[in-house]
Amino acid sequence: MELLMVPLTKKWQITKDNDLDIVFIIECISAVSHAIGTPFGPYLPPIWHRCLNIVEKTIMQFEADPSLSSDSDEKDPMIVALDLLCSVTQDLPDFVNYLLNENSDRFFQLLFRSMQDEKLEVKQSAFALLGDLASSLFDHLKPHINTLLPYAIVELEAVHISNNQQQISVTNNAAWAVGEISLKAGRELQPFVEDLLKRLIAILNKPLPSRASRENTALFENSAISIGRLGSTCPEIIAPYLPSLLSKWFEAVSKLNDDWEKISAFKGMNAVIVLNPQTVLPYFIYFCHALASWKDETLPQDLNEVFLQLLQNYKLAFEMQNINVSSQLPADDQEILKRRYGF
Repeated sequence: MELLMVPLTKKWQITKDNDLDIVFIIECISAVSHAIGTPFGPYLPPIWHRCLNIVEKTIMQFEADPSLSSDSDEKDPMIVALDLLCSVTQDLPDFVNYLLNENSDRFFQLLFRSMQDEKLEVKQSAFALLGDLASSLFDHLKPHINTLLPYAIVELEAVHISNNQQQISVTNNAAWAVGEISLKAGRELQPFVEDLLKRLIAILNKPLPSRASRENTALFENSAISIGRLGSTCPEIIAPYLPSLLSKWFEAVSKLNDDWEKISAFKGMNAVIVLNPQTVLPYFIYFCHALASWKDETLPQDLNEVFLQLLQNYKLAFEMQNINVSSQLPADDQEILKRRYGF
């Protein structure tokens, strides 16, 4: 490790902040820290502080000279510095926790200013950092929720004003960060839930291009995940909005991998649905397809039990109306639901 870090550290020290070579050095350090993991921790403090300096200097430079173009390459060091902060927050949370315990005020001031930057790439990196903080070090983020969530709301709205791919990437990171925050914040998120929900539903119902880009698809899926997670936070606020979101929500989550994100989204939506199960009936085909999207070996038992109870209740409701709804399902979905639930 010393053979790698000694020359890299030397190059890092002699390269000036305004030298564009610093971009490649920061990217290299980010890759090395990710690959090495915990043993990289002792090298982190001076790198962390210099990244903050680069972010601060860049902000001050552009504030001092309004004639500078936001699209210039001069913000590239700031972007990769934010990306490195994001990477180590995810990979080395114990070391970052120590650094934030020393002084978090400056860090959050710079994060908030970065989330408002004119350059979309800066915003994209800032919201990625926000999401990783929520995931790995929420206690540090918690005091700032009331300040930062309005910025996320702005970006969830912005995708309807500017539909370029870079804005979609910013909004995607904001939607993902909202989902990560909602997992940890609980009822403290309540004052913002309705504003967040309305914008996430608008994204969910926004038509995808016929050849949707990876960014479009990710935004569609992350919006669905965040809506589900908000359901865990304040299900009674989400419930009245179910008719405006269920068909697209079921479509989105059906395409997710069977992982923790899908689990948390379904758990939240189940908490909403049980408040008014009848709301699902017009969207029952979509509901069944979403259930059938789970593989047997990856479906958590607690979720499976809720699905079983809901299906039994719906089956009874359809039988009372003399409706054979299972015959309307695709053959694959029929087979899975019959085998798993006897539906």
